[in-house]
Amino acid sequence: MICKHGINLAIGIPLFFTIFYRLAATTIADPDLWGYMAFGRLFWEGGGFPYHDVFSYMPTKPVWIYHEWLTGVLFFKLYQVFGETGLQLFRYGIGFLTAGVVCLTARKRGAGPLSSAIALWIASAMFGIFYSSVRATIFTYLFFVITFYLLETARLKNSWRRLIFIIPIQILWCNFHGGFFAGLGLVSLYTAGQILSRHKFKPYLFILIISTFATLINPYGVSYWVYMAEAITMPRPEIAEWFSVYKAITLDRQVSNQMCFILSVFVAIMFGLWYRWKDITPILILLTTTYLGFKSNRHQAFFYLSFAIFYPSILMAFGARLKSDPRILRLFNR
Repeated sequence: MICKHGINLAIGIPLFFTIFYRLAATTIADPDLWGYMAFGRLFWEGGGFPYHDVFSYMPTKPVWIYHEWLTGVLFFKLYQVFGETGLQLFRYGIGFLTAGVVCLTARKRGAGPLSSAIALWIASAMFGIFYSSVRATIFTYLFFVITFYLLETARLKNSWRRLIFIIPIQILWCNFHGGFFAGLGLVSLYTAGQILSRHKFKPYLFILIISTFATLINPYGVSYWVYMAEAITMPRPEIAEWFSVYKAITLDRQVSNQMCFILSVFVAIMFGLWYRWKDITPILILLTTTYLGFKSNRHQAFFYLSFAIFYPSILMAFGARLKSDPRILRLFNR
């Protein structure tokens, strides 16, 4: 038992400091933070919910829909009580919590601590890229992996009760950040995977329908859906985080990040082919997140998280294959 704990510590401590370094190496004051603070101040000090945009000097819509409103409410209060340090520590905490849920999900799939650590180490680039600022997207990544955990454990154990927790997660998620569509997309992919695998899919379909309507529990009602539909389809050619991989490399923007993503995709493909993977649901998710990652920089995080969840078990199989290979054994016995 002591030996086992020692091995886990030997694996966990370097991984902890790797993620910490990724989180702390780059800190950016993103302009969105001032928007959160402004909305939060109006919420706490304005005497009512801020349905009207008081900051614009141009004609505005009848209702000011701020899809990150709950983030602003939370961040402003954190700043009031704990200052800048509190916001940064909160960012670190959410990052480590996200990494923990990723490892927990990988372990549920039968992965060992070493393979889980290796996969998360490969994916840890995302913490330096997507956690460099205090933004609402950190909630999307956390809720994404929690939804992943619930879906994957339900699929592996054929136990549907825990899927019900996806509903309150979606309610929170849609009020913290518009990335809640990633959660609905994930449930949709699991539903499709179950159908294509000819396994039981109705619980997933039920949760998908209920979770979708649950996102109406927000201060704006159906108007929020209309706003999000416009936001999702809106072209953003001038915003770097929405650049495709090709455009980013062509314009010499964040080239190292793009090369890291391409290399990670290459590793995923090579190991997937070696393993002769036939599990439809993981393949659907990885193909979708790879496509989204090539299409837009900001979506690469979903690939990294999916990789860190699905690939530890494959890395374990690869390690076992190496150990049993007589050529490898002869090499070490020389």
